[in-house]
Amino acid sequence: MTAQTHEWWQDGPVFSTARRGSRIVAVAPDAEIPRLRWTHVLVLLLGSVLCGICLTVVLPGTLPPLLAVPGWSAWNLIWWIPLALGAAWVLILLVPSTYSLFEDDFGRSASVGMRAATALVSAGISIALLVWSWIISGSDDLFIAALAPLLHWGTAGAGAVAACSALLLLLGVHGVRREVARILSLREDARRVAGEIVTVPDPTLWILARPQFRIGVRFYDGASPRTIDVWMSTTPARVPRPGSGILVYFRGSRTHVEMDPASPEMFDSDVSRYTAPSGGGGS
Repeated sequence: MTAQTHEWWQDGPVFSTARRGSRIVAVAPDAEIPRLRWTHVLVLLLGSVLCGICLTVVLPGTLPPLLAVPGWSAWNLIWWIPLALGAAWVLILLVPSTYSLFEDDFGRSASVGMRAATALVSAGISIALLVWSWIISGSDDLFIAALAPLLHWGTAGAGAVAACSALLLLLGVHGVRREVARILSLREDARRVAGEIVTVPDPTLWILARPQFRIGVRFYDGASPRTIDVWMSTTPARVPRPGSGILVYFRGSRTHVEMDPASPEMFDSDVSRYTAPSGGGGS
C-alpha cells in the first residue's frame, strides 16, 4: 500500500457532517469559494433557447398530427427526419454538458447540476410548446384546434417548472458557497487530528452510480475517543475499508472529515458489492 496520490475530491471518497446524498460538496485542497459567473448565466440562457429550438423540431415526432399543420407531404419528411435526428443528438449532448458544468464548478454537488439541467430542459419545453401553439393557432382542423389549449397550459406549466428550478438553483448555489466557506474556515484554524473509519455498512442508495453511506469515524479529542456519524459519497472502486486513515477538523460542534493524504490507501476490492443493482445510476 502507498500513500494516497489520487484526487479524492474527484472520485471520492468525499465526506460530510452537514449534508448528505446529492448535496454533499467536494472541496479540493486548493479550492476557493465558488460563485455564479456570467458564463453560467449565459449557458443557461443560450442553452434554453437552443433546447427550445431542438424540441420544436423534435416535438412532431411525438405528436405526428403537428406535421400536417404546415401541409407537409411525404417529400418534406426527407429533410425533416434527419433534421429531427440532428436536433435530438444536440439535446443528448446539451443536457449532460450543462449538468457537468454546474456539478464540476460547484463542488461536484449533484443537486446543483440536476437543478441547472431541469431549468434548461423545462425552459426549452416551454419555448417549443409556445412556438407550436403559435403555429397551429390558424389551423381549421378541429383536432389541431383542440390541441391549442393543451399547448398553452403546457407552456405555462413548463415555464413555472423552469422558474422554480432556477430559484432552487440559486438557493443551491448559495448553500454550496456557505458549505465551502465553512470547510475552508475549519481547514484554516480548527483543530486537526488523525482518525480512522470504524464502520462501513452496505450501501442502500446510489446517486448517479455513486454509492452513499453513513459511516462511523473515530478520533481523539485529547485523551478521550470520540465517534461520530459521517455521510460519505464515493465510487464503487474507492470504498475505504474500516481502519482507513482520515483527518478530522473540529471547532466546537463544527466538524469536517476528509481523506488523510499521508495514510495508505485501503479500498475494498469487492467492487460488485458497491455497484448499483440496476447497473446504472441507481436511485
